[in-house]
Amino acid sequence: MQSPALRMFLSSFKAAAAEGAAFELKMLLLAGSIPAAGLNVTVKNFRKVHGNLLAHFNHILCDEDKEILDLCLYIRNKLLHADFYSLRQKLNSLIIASETGNVMKIDLTDVSRAEIMSKLEAVKSGKLGIRVADTESTVAGTIYGWFMEAGNAGDFEKSAYLFQRATEIIDRLVNLNCSEITEKASNQ
Repeated sequence: MQSPALRMFLSSFKAAAAEGAAFELKMLLLAGSIPAAGLNVTVKNFRKVHGNLLAHFNHILCDEDKEILDLCLYIRNKLLHADFYSLRQKLNSLIIASETGNVMKIDLTDVSRAEIMSKLEAVKSGKLGIRVADTESTVAGTIYGWFMEAGNAGDFEKSAYLFQRATEIIDRLVNLNCSEITEKASNQ
C-alpha cells in the first residue's frame, strides 16, 4: 500500500529530481567542452566545476543567471537527499517564496482509531498539532511531514521550474561556446 503523500506528490518530486539531474549533466558536459577553462570534470568536484564555469562565462552571465545557477547547485542536493526544510529555506531566501502547505504534525503512535479521530478533530479546531512549516528541520518535522509540506506548497514544481531555467542558461552558454569554437576555427 502506498502512502497518501507518495500518491499525491511522488510524481512532482520525480519531475524535479529529473530536471535537477539534467541540469547537472548539462553543466558537466559544457564544462568538459571547454579545454581553455582548465576544468578537471568529475562528479566529485561538481562545486568546483560550477564555480569555474561561472568564472569562465562571468562576462556573459547577468546577475540573475548566476543566482539561478548557484541556487540550483544548492537545491539539487537538498532535493535528492530529502532535506525539504533546507530546500524551502533556500527557495524562500532567494527567488521563489513558498506559502505554507498547511501540514500539521501530530503523534499517532500506539493510538486507537477513536483516539486518531479525536486527535484529528483537535487539529481541525486548532487545539492540537505543530505546523510542519514552523519546525526547523526534517528531524523535528519528520521527512514524511516535510515531504507532504513541500509537495502541498508546490516546492517540487518550483524546483523543477528553476532547474529548467538553469538548463536554458546552460543551453545558451553551449551555443555561445560553439559559436566561439567555430569562429576560432574559421580564423585559422
